[in-house]
Amino acid sequence: MKKYLLVFVMLTSMFLVVNVSQANANCNAENSCGTWAMLDNQGVVTNVIVCQASVCGGGTWAGQTVVPQVAPNPVTNDTTEQGSYIGNAENNTSVIYSEGTFTIYENSVIHKSTTENNNEVVTTSQVSIPVSAKSFTYEDTIGKSYGNVEMNPVVFNENIETVVKVIETNLINTISESSSFYERKTTQEIEEVFVNNNLNLLLSKIQTLISLLGSWVK
Repeated sequence: MKKYLLVFVMLTSMFLVVNVSQANANCNAENSCGTWAMLDNQGVVTNVIVCQASVCGGGTWAGQTVVPQVAPNPVTNDTTEQGSYIGNAENNTSVIYSEGTFTIYENSVIHKSTTENNNEVVTTSQVSIPVSAKSFTYEDTIGKSYGNVEMNPVVFNENIETVVKVIETNLINTISESSSFYERKTTQEIEEVFVNNNLNLLLSKIQTLISLLGSWVK
């Protein structure tokens, strides 16, 4: 009975979902098949493989350091639709591992939102934060499908606007307000923009927006 699946997953484009056949792999709750990252001496992710803790749990495979990157699907115990993260030299992108954290170096946008339902009024607060680097841990991937792993900003990209938006829907209509910033702001500066532009809906949810913006706020 095979203990792991001898399949290498090499990404030729930036960061993609990778669906890998699980044929011949004995993936079960006791010995699930997850995505493991292969690292060079600088911690750069050079490849990703499907492996099991019984094989890769020692920290090396094929003479190279390996660490768990993406948790298995909690239902199927394999990597179906779980995806993986690796860089692409042609696009000047990379993924580097250090002390339990994977940092993705690429220009992208982090989207966050939260929805409140109060007396048939549904209010959704959203933020879009451009970054040049973002990070995640293996624990962040547990129970999450690819694309739903929450990323933490590491380096902000202030060449692209950060957008905040609130949408309110009631039984009669839907209203929305949005604002954008190129430079990071303090809470007071954000509040002043809302007040000066009569953005009362945004102002009513300023604490929610500040929470979603996280470390972007000075």
